[in-house]
Formats: sequence, C-alpha cells, structure tokens
Amino acid sequence: MRITLKAGIWSLIGFLGFAVVVVAVAHIPSVREHLSVSSITGWVQKLGVWGPLGILAISLGLPFLFLPRWPVVFVAGALYGIVWGTVIGTVAGTIGAVIHFTLSRKLFHPLGDRVRRRFKLPPRMDDRHSLILIFTLRAFPLSNYGLTNLLAGALGMRLGPFTAATLVGMVPSTLMYAAWGKLLQKPSAGYYTLAIALVVVLALGSWLVGRKILVPQAERSDDDELDPVGG
Repeated sequence: MRITLKAGIWSLIGFLGFAVVVVAVAHIPSVREHLSVSSITGWVQKLGVWGPLGILAISLGLPFLFLPRWPVVFVAGALYGIVWGTVIGTVAGTIGAVIHFTLSRKLFHPLGDRVRRRFKLPPRMDDRHSLILIFTLRAFPLSNYGLTNLLAGALGMRLGPFTAATLVGMVPSTLMYAAWGKLLQKPSAGYYTLAIALVVVLALGSWLVGRKILVPQAERSDDDELDPVGG
C-alpha cells in the first residue's frame, strides 16, 4: 500500500490559501461592516433552524461529489463560532459520511474494490487497524473526504467502528476550519493565534502520522502480499 502525503499537503495549502484571501478581503472597510458580530448575529437569527439544516443538507451531498467539506465548516465557524461551528460541522460531516459509506458498500462495491486495489489493501482489515486508519485520515488532512468513505467500504469495515472513527477523527480538522471561519466575525489576535496554531499542529501531525503510522503500515502490507499465507 503506497500512501503519499502530497494530496493532503495540497489540500491543506488550498484551504489555507482560501482562508487567508477571504479573511484579508474581510478587512476591507466596505466589507467589514457586513461581517461585524452584530451583522452576522442578525443573519443567524434570520436563518434560525434553517442555518444548521442547510449546512447538514449540503454536507450530505459533498461526499457523493467528492468535494472537500472545509468550505461548509468555514461558513459554520463564521456564523456560529468555533464551538458550535465545530459541533455542527462534525455532526453534519459524520452523517454525510455514514450515508455515503452505507450506500457505497451496496451500490458502489466495484468502485470500492478499485480503491482497495489502488492502495493495495487486503480484502478485509480487522476492526482495530481499520479504525486507526480511518481515524488517522479523518484527524489530519491526508485524503479526500469521499474517497475515505469508499476506502472504509472496500476494507469491509463495520458501521459502528466507522462511525466512531469518523466522529472523533473529524474534530481536529473541523476545529481548524471553524477557527478560520471565526476570524471573519472577530479578527482578534487571540483567534489569529489559535487558527495559525491549529494549522501548524495539523501540518506537523500529518507529517508524523504519515511517517510513523501510514508508511510503516504500507510497508507491512507490501510484505504480506509477498506471502499470501502470512506469518
């Protein structure tokens, strides 16, 4: 199994570029007046329950289109702050992932097989190893949101471990996306520090996880392929 970190690195760079540009534009006086705390609070009050439901509805379609979820979580952070933005983004992302995973196992089985062959994975991975793998891919920006669901289906992963790994694993990256979204509402030094610190932590975490967990696991998988019976 050859897992490269290039896709994850470019994904993180893409998000960071988007976030920096949007936050910079938000500092323009004519734009700033529409993004004040009072203005955004007014938007949230007007949206009511339809705000979170809209985020959920969009999140349900993202994995089927193989689109990243960070733009939605960024907006959630801008509207609802870091805590609730993270909660809404994590729950919505998990529900979308579970639906995609469930359908992919039944309707997209051939596609899942191609994903498994691409990464040279065994036909079935035990719950412990598959949970660690999915959690790792969720926690750090290492893979495509929708592709990870197909990967879990290709591994024959059970719904319970998949849901748990997805729910917990999404929290770190979702927190980072929501923190940058919060800067639209309140561009203070404290929030800048938090947002930048989260990027650094996730970037370093992605590198360490890739080197210490994914690559060794890939090498073990390659070794196993040389011996069909195994040790």
